[in-house]
Amino acid sequence: MSRIRFDLGDTVEDGHLLEDETIDGVLARFGNDERRAKIELAKGLIARFSLQPSSVSLPDNMGSILWENRLSDWKELVKRLDGGFRVLKATRGAERSEYKRGEWWTP
Repeated sequence: MSRIRFDLGDTVEDGHLLEDETIDGVLARFGNDERRAKIELAKGLIARFSLQPSSVSLPDNMGSILWENRLSDWKELVKRLDGGFRVLKATRGAERSEYKRGEWWTP
């Protein structure tokens, strides 16, 4: 869970963007595939915060959060993770072998 929080930039202890249960639920949904979970969680954060003001001032002079920067970071994360892998589909009859089968073998 820490790796997921780190990649999403959700590392502030006093105010996580995602509840532990949300992360656990998404992980369970995708069979503990952290890459797929990060993609889906980032997409959820994009959807959630894209409707918010572009920046928010924090109390007690702690600075501000620029959501537009966070949104672009999450979009880049999705692009990087989702574009890094391609699933190749096998087609029937496409199997090829580099060795010669004996005369006894029939398909």
